[in-house]
Amino acid sequence: MADSDPSLSGFRYESMDWKKYMRFRPAYPQKLYDTVYAHHQANGGAYDSALDIGAGPGIISAEIGKKFKHVTLTDPSAEYVNAAKSYLASAVPDGNFDFVQTKAEDLAPSKLPKDEKVDLVVAGCCMHWTDANIAIPAIASILKPGGTFAAWTYGIRILFDRGENLDEVRDIYYSIWDKMMAHSIARSDKPIIAALAATDHRYDHIPFPTSTWSSVRRIHTNAGAPFCYSSNRPDHFPTLPSQALPSDSVEDFHDDGMLRKDEVDYEYLEGLLWSLMPDLDMKEFAGEELGTLKKALGGKRVGVRWPFVLVLATRK
Repeated sequence: MADSDPSLSGFRYESMDWKKYMRFRPAYPQKLYDTVYAHHQANGGAYDSALDIGAGPGIISAEIGKKFKHVTLTDPSAEYVNAAKSYLASAVPDGNFDFVQTKAEDLAPSKLPKDEKVDLVVAGCCMHWTDANIAIPAIASILKPGGTFAAWTYGIRILFDRGENLDEVRDIYYSIWDKMMAHSIARSDKPIIAALAATDHRYDHIPFPTSTWSSVRRIHTNAGAPFCYSSNRPDHFPTLPSQALPSDSVEDFHDDGMLRKDEVDYEYLEGLLWSLMPDLDMKEFAGEELGTLKKALGGKRVGVRWPFVLVLATRK
């Protein structure tokens, strides 16, 4: 089958429209990067080299390239690596980037430029596509002592917090999303189901053995808000054991609106749903429900936010 089949490859689609994708996904706030850099500096990290896991089109690399002298982008998809080359050539024409097609689980110093380890590894909204028990040791193998690993993701069950007719809009949107989730489970998309489970557990499934890692922090917004499911979680949905240790610092950003959009319209909500499962023709899959959502909005806008988690760890 082609790589566009997510049952084989996770979030990998042929001819991905990255401009459309970026339009309908939330932008990472500066507060996120500032938190990563503050942790990195507090633990003695240098700013020479960084590596971006699951880089997609290079959005994160463009940002961390402002701080680090050299950034290596990695992604399992050759098409996504090429998309990153194109994006960064125009967005950061004077940037110092290298590109490697590889999975996080296969990372090793020999795959990096000059076989050199890096000071920072970031993984934005992608660790749920990995086998964390394999990926974390691989990541540790490429980090210098005192280097930082930063992984983050946001909930895909958005929170509605302002606007007219909000209860009805929320209920209709959630009904469409729940239908999409049921569709994924019904067609046995194992990588997608595993990714949803990891996301729903707020990355607590990621292990950081004390023999290798220190200063582990798990920082949340909207504590208690579901990331994927609420009360309708299927009985057979995977339950992942928490790998959080008593020594891990569990914190709160104290800013539940850190990742938010104050005004979104019907077009944005439809586009957001598409961006979560780009292989679905949303008009065909949920045309009637989308029509009901559009009517409930009545041309008005609503405010939405995303629950969020950032995991930080320092390499011993």
